[in-house]
Amino acid sequence: MPVLDIKNVSKHFGGVKAVDDISLTLEYGEMIGLVGPNGSGKTTLFNMISGLLTVTSGCIVFQNEDITKYKTYKRVAKGINRTFQVVKPFASLTVYENIKIGCLVGGNNELEMHDKIHYLIESVGLKGLANEMAGNLPIGNLKKLEVAKALATTPKLLLLDEPFGGLSHAEALELIPLIKRINQQGVSIIVVEHVMSVLLKLIEQVLVLNFGKEIAKGNIHAVMSDSTVIEAYLGDSYVENN
Repeated sequence: MPVLDIKNVSKHFGGVKAVDDISLTLEYGEMIGLVGPNGSGKTTLFNMISGLLTVTSGCIVFQNEDITKYKTYKRVAKGINRTFQVVKPFASLTVYENIKIGCLVGGNNELEMHDKIHYLIESVGLKGLANEMAGNLPIGNLKKLEVAKALATTPKLLLLDEPFGGLSHAEALELIPLIKRINQQGVSIIVVEHVMSVLLKLIEQVLVLNFGKEIAKGNIHAVMSDSTVIEAYLGDSYVENN
């Protein structure tokens, strides 16, 4: 039984087919990348999985339960959570308080929360910053806080929306071991990302979208060599430089 089974999902905005008949199966503990040019439907698909958008057709099954019509809060309770491309901290609250909100959503008691928050702070690389206001953090630490907030709800499926966006190369490389460690602890992960050089160090499987349709799926090295993917997304300069 897969953790996530997306079956022929589509999303139409009027006459625009933002996502068109996409299917994807994700096994427990698997990590896959979701890539494609701007406007390819990646964010729309993410938003349908997390419940921010309703589907036009098709269904989404999570742990053998049809969640197609579930609201976002119910999906979080079932074990799905996400980060956002544009980080969304509670800027006037501390790092500790930001993560505590996630713990409250996850239903942890007070003792569990305290221990869990400090564990998450340390595990994502924010040790010593528990009392720092989130609004004072640089982008690299805000990305880590975004991950910690999502992990606070104890997800079984984590959706990472461009976790490396806005980071320096060094900051991006620092985030890779954290994501791998989360995955190795049994959390299934889908990563939307444009930074291919970093994504190649992180995942083995990838789904490529273009104009809402699947154009390739499989091993990332094989997919990145596919002529259709090169033409639609990577461009000749990618081939020349790799």
